[in-house]
Amino acid sequence: MGIGLMENDDIALLFLEEPIFDVEPAILPTASEAALVEEGAEVEIVGWGQQTSDQSPPAGTVGYKMHGYSFISESADYEFKVGEIESDVRKCHGDSGGPTYLDVGDGMRVIGVTSHAYDMTDCRETGGVDTRVDHYLDWIDDEMRARCEDGTRSWCETEGIITPQWLDRQDAFPDGETKVTGCGCAVSDASTNPWWLAGLVGLVGLRRRRN
Repeated sequence: MGIGLMENDDIALLFLEEPIFDVEPAILPTASEAALVEEGAEVEIVGWGQQTSDQSPPAGTVGYKMHGYSFISESADYEFKVGEIESDVRKCHGDSGGPTYLDVGDGMRVIGVTSHAYDMTDCRETGGVDTRVDHYLDWIDDEMRARCEDGTRSWCETEGIITPQWLDRQDAFPDGETKVTGCGCAVSDASTNPWWLAGLVGLVGLRRRRN
């Protein structure tokens, strides 16, 4: 995994054995919305990692879902950096796989997922790096359709990427089910509330790793 912003292809798809209908999935950006992923854009980040940059974080500061507001400080084709200086809301160890959300005007979109540290200070001095979801939209759509064809996916009412237009349908989810948009913003114990499994994409989760 290289430092700075570069083409790491740090992306994977996770398909659930059974679909989840009681949580509305977070939506990926469309190709046109990708233009909003730019330097200075305000984003909402979610993670479960360290709340300090200590090499040995204090007990009770890891493993809780936290969220905060930050901004894109640097952007490239494949990745972007969240936060700049130490006092900014940023990501750190244990946050890998956590989503970054952007409000595009008619709702929140998952625009990135935590990937790696920006430089050798290892999140102690500057922001961390997300893989840009929009760069991989064609690959994600192709994989979702292919996994419907080979039976890997357990739910294929829409074969490709779930779109905002699909969610607007009155029959998108069974009657009476609770719908939740975007990220859960309460603080909770990650060991007992694995909301991300459904919250990122519903039937498809994007997963990242940190070197």
